[in-house]
Amino acid sequence: MAENKKINENQLVIVDGMIDWVRVVDKNNRVMYANKKMKEDLGEEIVGKRCYDVFCQKNKCDYCISSITMEHGSIMKKQSTIGDNTYMVISSPLIDEDGEIMGSVEVFRDITTEIKLTKKISEKNKKMSDDINFAKNMQIRMLPPKGMYNGVNIDYLYESSEGLSGDFFDVFKIDDDNTGIYICDVVGHGVSASLLTVFVRQSLRTIAKGHTLINSIMKELHKTFLSLNLDYDKYFSVFFGIYNKKTM
Repeated sequence: MAENKKINENQLVIVDGMIDWVRVVDKNNRVMYANKKMKEDLGEEIVGKRCYDVFCQKNKCDYCISSITMEHGSIMKKQSTIGDNTYMVISSPLIDEDGEIMGSVEVFRDITTEIKLTKKISEKNKKMSDDINFAKNMQIRMLPPKGMYNGVNIDYLYESSEGLSGDFFDVFKIDDDNTGIYICDVVGHGVSASLLTVFVRQSLRTIAKGHTLINSIMKELHKTFLSLNLDYDKYFSVFFGIYNKKTM
């Protein structure tokens, strides 16, 4: 900024009631103006200091957006940590009556709360993602091994439409002659649906052990499911059959 040029109300209007810090820096990196909020937070003796001295820094910032603004006339912004807080700093050119850039207007907006909230959300999302991946791996591990079951060779391809699926099947030994086979479709997707697939798997394996009356097995499964007292919109459809190796 030319030394004889001053800021007047026609060149710059700053509302001292703003909660953001606002200052004007000249081409020599000296503070020409600071609003009331910035003075209250950093001290009255801001004007006249070099911009980096205000923040107790020994040298100019490695990435000085005000210098870029004053050189090219472009609006710049960056994220900066000052003390314990994080600020979004926006630098805009201050133009004099002759159309020349005489300085940079810097606005510091405190985004500390937003940064902390974003970090918490990110951490929670990561934990949720890890939990879902764990549940997905558990669901895959619960699939029956491929191979022979009482004379029947079982092979399959299982691909869920989402990370966790409400579609499931199982093949398990009932006794030396009989093998239980079912395909189950739980309403919905995600965690709740996948949990119900676990319920169906464990319940059917327990109920059908040593029993071959399909109607009796299905009634007991239905009774066990109702005992969970889930909401009416939680349900599943299952096709269950028993293969007997003697009668085929």
